[in-house]
Amino acid sequence: MSTGHRQAAAALYGHGDADREAVLGALPEADRAVLRRHLAEMAALGFERVPLDRAALDPAVADDADAQAPDGAARRVLQSASAHQLFGVLAAEPAGLAALFLECGPWPAERALVAMFEPERRARIDAVRKAGMTAAPALRAALLDALAADLPAAVPQARAARRGLALLTGWMPWAK
Repeated sequence: MSTGHRQAAAALYGHGDADREAVLGALPEADRAVLRRHLAEMAALGFERVPLDRAALDPAVADDADAQAPDGAARRVLQSASAHQLFGVLAAEPAGLAALFLECGPWPAERALVAMFEPERRARIDAVRKAGMTAAPALRAALLDALAADLPAAVPQARAARRGLALLTGWMPWAK
């Protein structure tokens, strides 16, 4: 009995009976027998059957789930943000945090945002992303909440910078 069989049984345990039987039916008899023993053992030990996250399998369900997810409001705010706004929030953050944010996407402004980082920083972010860093859902939700909360603070700073530039160019006509 391999660890792979145990992991597969743990993954199957939350499925509904019909789905579980469909998956088991597609496997060779030897694997099916091992998995059925593990599933029976889990049931005998009183493991709670947690329903499968259908959003992980079906993008249409994922869209509905995103609207009701704990990070749904923060995700909507961040998805509507421009690359400049996101950069204003992420510019001073470590490369690992920026990479983790990008992995929570996809983000409409992602390509433009990544291009805004200096090449060395962009390389560090890419290296972290290629390392396959993942985070627990609660950490991802907390990250998105914190970034979305910081986003309004980034917008006035960007406006102030533009206003300062406008005042400067108005005062110095040759700078236009």
